[in-house]
Amino acid sequence: MAIFQVSAKLGSSLLFEPVTNHPFLTFLLPFFAYGFILTVYRLFFSPLSAVPGPKLAAVTRLWILYHDYQDQRTDIVIDLHRKYGPVVRLAPNEVSFTSTTAVKDIYTGSGRESGFPKGKEIVAGLLARNLTRILLVE
Repeated sequence: MAIFQVSAKLGSSLLFEPVTNHPFLTFLLPFFAYGFILTVYRLFFSPLSAVPGPKLAAVTRLWILYHDYQDQRTDIVIDLHRKYGPVVRLAPNEVSFTSTTAVKDIYTGSGRESGFPKGKEIVAGLLARNLTRILLVE
């Protein structure tokens, strides 16, 4: 009986053994599954999935934070606007516009009138402090 167990263990591999035999993999599997599902959602099913931009921007915010850290964000955003047009996705929940009419359409009027729901910061009049803009002069 001991010979059978040894030969069975020699013939098995990590890929074919049940995940429950590996507690570490059992622990990591939900995290990988969540990351995969979140990535697929952000790339294909998010309301912002139709906004052009780098695919990495749709998945994670880390790449733009890296460029912030390197003080290259302005140059990167300008290059992205030249490549993709006046509307560019910078992160999973961040979009950049070059048009001043876009700012007016988004930040004026009530949420129902403009089609864009407003946050409490905008309604409270804190827009001037929170709104940033990059001016492209050619």
